[in-house]
Amino acid sequence: MMHTFILGGVGSGKTEKACSLVSPHTESVHYISTQINEVRPIRFPVITCDDDLPSLISSLQGTLIIDNIFPYYASLVQRLFASLSQQKDDFEETVERVITQHRDALIASIAGYEDDLIIISSVVGLGLIPPTKEERLLRDELGRFNQELAKISHTVIMMVAGIATTIKKTLPPPPKKEKGIFYGLSVGPGNSEMMTYQAVQTLESVTTLIIPQTKSKKSIALDIISGLVDLSEKKIIPVFFPMTYNQQVCDDNYRMVAHHIGEILATGVDVAMPVLGDISIYSTFANLSHYVEEQGYVIKVMPGVPSFVAAADAFHLRLLTRCQTMSIISCADPQLKQRLQKEGTKVVMKIGKQLPLLKKLIMELHLENNVYVALNVGMKNQRLVTDITTLSENEGYLAVVLITDPAA
Repeated sequence: MMHTFILGGVGSGKTEKACSLVSPHTESVHYISTQINEVRPIRFPVITCDDDLPSLISSLQGTLIIDNIFPYYASLVQRLFASLSQQKDDFEETVERVITQHRDALIASIAGYEDDLIIISSVVGLGLIPPTKEERLLRDELGRFNQELAKISHTVIMMVAGIATTIKKTLPPPPKKEKGIFYGLSVGPGNSEMMTYQAVQTLESVTTLIIPQTKSKKSIALDIISGLVDLSEKKIIPVFFPMTYNQQVCDDNYRMVAHHIGEILATGVDVAMPVLGDISIYSTFANLSHYVEEQGYVIKVMPGVPSFVAAADAFHLRLLTRCQTMSIISCADPQLKQRLQKEGTKVVMKIGKQLPLLKKLIMELHLENNVYVALNVGMKNQRLVTDITTLSENEGYLAVVLITDPAA
C-alpha cells in the first residue's frame, strides 16, 4: 500500500505524472474524476463523482487515482458556506465545526484505503488575496485540506511545468502478519559466493536467525553468511542438535526447538535457519521443520548447491553421462558394502567416524582407483584427495567421497 499526493498548478502535468506511476501490468485501476474537472484521454476506465466521495472510495479495491480532489472539496465547502449563510452569530466557529466534520470523514476514507492510492490536488494561496471574507475562509480551508492530504501520504510530489519534485518520501509500514514464516536457507558447501541470490535476499529481510551449533559452539553456516550480510542488528539464537543415531533423542530435541521457534513465529516475526549444502539432503532443517509445520506455521525453503556437486566440479569430474545412474549413500547405512557394489556413480556422505570402515570396504572392492575425496569443499582449507589411504581417521566430518563406476 502506497499513498501518493501530487500537487501542482493548472497544466503542470499532474495527471500525466499520476498515470506514469501506475505500472502497465497493474490489473485493477480505478480513475475517479470530478464532474467539475475536465476528463482527459487516459488509459483507465473513468468514474465520475461530484457527491459522496468517501462512500465511493470505500466501495473500491485496487489502485485508485483521484483526479482532481481540489474542485470536489472546494464545491463541498462552498455548499456548506451557502447552507450556513443565514447564520449571524458565531459564523466562523460554526462553519469551522461543520467543515471539520466533513473534512475528517473524507481524510479518513482516503487514509484508510488499503491499496495504492494517488491523489491529485491544486496549489492554493499563490495568487491574489481574495476580496471577501467568505473567499478568504475558503482559501484557508483548501490550504488546510492540502496539508492534511500531505500528512497522510507516504510520498508528496510537486509538479512545476511538467517537472516533478519529490518533497516528501516515506515508506509505508509493512503489514502486520498474524504469523511469521520459518525459512530454511541453503548456504551451499562452504563458500559464501556459492549462496543463491534468493537466499541472500531472504537472509537480509529476516530479523531472527536460528543457528545450529556443535559442542564447541562453532557454526560453519554462521561463518559463511557473516561474510555477506550485516548481522549486527539481527537476533541470533544458537541451538544445539545432538549428533546421535538415537532417533528418540533427536525427535525430542526437534520438538523442543520447534516449540521455541513457534513461540517466535506466533508474534509475527520471520525466522530463518541457515544450513550447509542443500536442505533436501541430510539436513537438520528438514527434520526440524516438520515439527514447526505441525504447529500451523508456513515453511519456505531456499535451495542451494549440494556439497557433492561442488566436489565434482572441483575435481572437474563428470558425475553422470548418457544413461548412467547415481546413488547417494549414507556411510551409516548397514548395507554400505552392498550399496558400494551397485552400478553407477556413488556419492558417500555422513561419513564422520565411519571413515576407517569406508576405507576398508573400498580396498576390499578394488575401488581405490575410482575414488575422489573432497574435504571442506568450498572453504579456504579445501583439500582434494584421490588416495583415500592417506586420510587420517578423524578427517571424515566434512568429507564427501565420490566413487566413479569402474565399468564406465
